[in-house]
Amino acid sequence: MSQRRSLFLATLCLAGVPFAPPNVAAEDGPAVSKPVLAVQAIEPRQERWTSTIAASGWIAAWDEASISTEIGELRIEQILVDVGDVVKKGQVLARLSHDAVEADLRRQVAVVASAEANVEKATTDADRARRLSENAKGTMSQKDVEDALSAEKVASANLKAQKAILDGTRLKLRQTTIRAIDDGVVSQKSATLGAVPTAGTELFRVIRQNRTEWQAEVAAKDLRHIVKGQQAQIFDQRHALCPGSVRTMAPTADRATGRVMIYVDLPTGCDLAPGAFASGSIDIDSQAVTTVPSTAVTMEGGASYVYRLTGNIVERRQVTIGRRRDGRVEVVSGLDEHARLVENGGGFLFDGAPVTVVAENETRK
Repeated sequence: MSQRRSLFLATLCLAGVPFAPPNVAAEDGPAVSKPVLAVQAIEPRQERWTSTIAASGWIAAWDEASISTEIGELRIEQILVDVGDVVKKGQVLARLSHDAVEADLRRQVAVVASAEANVEKATTDADRARRLSENAKGTMSQKDVEDALSAEKVASANLKAQKAILDGTRLKLRQTTIRAIDDGVVSQKSATLGAVPTAGTELFRVIRQNRTEWQAEVAAKDLRHIVKGQQAQIFDQRHALCPGSVRTMAPTADRATGRVMIYVDLPTGCDLAPGAFASGSIDIDSQAVTTVPSTAVTMEGGASYVYRLTGNIVERRQVTIGRRRDGRVEVVSGLDEHARLVENGGGFLFDGAPVTVVAENETRK
């Protein structure tokens, strides 16, 4: 008996559990009922836990703007931004050489001035022809009158055509300045100083409004629980990294994986770079639950148990447990919410064991 008691006490010491040793009347006589363990008492806590759906996917830009050249065969002579720079709509990003375009502009201005002079002369000739045609004694033939009136129309049409060419040349000059088409941050830069790109060559890519999203995948069966506006969380090693909200959902599932894409808007200050893979969850509802510390639950034979205190005697009660979160366990059934329970040390107790309650360090909330 002495050897068995020593082994029991040594086990408690190694486990770090406080204990009160039982008294024995004699070496081989019957044991007096004394507390075998000093325990702390707690009560279950009422909390609200949110049900979640696990999700995983890639961080991506909400939308990207491609900024390209609209005219070709002009050398890049200035680059004013780099990858990572925040830009505003209309901000100058790069400049192309514009000497040739300015020369075309000056030449076209002269062409327009010449066309205006031709219109002025043709109008004078047409006015004179009209006056002479109204005079019965006019000296101009009908053909000369018609030619003068026709020349006026041709000169006027030519002036309009030359002005249109002038407007096009001015537009080309404006296109030698590459500007941001929306607020955002530069994500890619392919412009090279001195290069002569063709029309349509992409020079920059900008993440519009610096907005990112989480393109998360969920099981198709969970799609019916997800609606726009639900909150989401991205985690790393169980630590919350960034919150978000569901913006929209894909209408179909992927045939290969059977999963559906959910698009989650992320806040501007979220330190998750596009291209990173992330795991997290989507909150679908909130429920009132009864919880206890995970140390209060013991497992035996695949079943879960807690030890309920009645005075200084413990009673082993089987319970059904659910989710685990932050060191606590949801108790689904088998427990009175006002019960006093043993917080830890259940592995060293048995049904009907006497204990000493040393503190009641947690009350039900």
